[in-house]
Amino acid sequence: MVRRLQLLPLLWLVVVWVVAWGSYSPMILFGGLVAGLFVTLASPLPRLNLNATVRPWALLVLVVLFLKDLAKAVWDVSMMALLPGRTTDAAIITVRFAADEELFQTITSELITLVPGTMVIDLDDETRVAHVHCLGVKDEADAEAVRQECLEQERRVLAAFDADYRREDR
Repeated sequence: MVRRLQLLPLLWLVVVWVVAWGSYSPMILFGGLVAGLFVTLASPLPRLNLNATVRPWALLVLVVLFLKDLAKAVWDVSMMALLPGRTTDAAIITVRFAADEELFQTITSELITLVPGTMVIDLDDETRVAHVHCLGVKDEADAEAVRQECLEQERRVLAAFDADYRREDR
């Protein structure tokens, strides 16, 4: 029973309990500990075996370029919405990710979805195919440009987090 106890989720549940109650009295802490123990023992999270590492420089590049993409997309989508008489072209494109690990596919998909004008609507982790809904796509060249932006985002995620990532492999 002690082996099934996971300390980090337990502590997180206690913190959420204390925040929800808005107090950190001993009784609230004890109640959070009891509730957290019940939840973590009744439904334990699966153990993660990650082949990941954090590379600070690549992570900084990922964050800076994501923020640049975010600012550009906010401007573009705002102009689509605010300028009179503009039609909004949209498409659903498929992107085949290079990453085998579901974690890296998920991080990439979330970063793509956080940028206004693009949204991952389906991700098949076995085939590594994502279906991305994107605004501003008028023709196949625009679709290919969005596909390449998604793959660039994945390369930055892999460079920042994948322990086996080698620049010459991708």
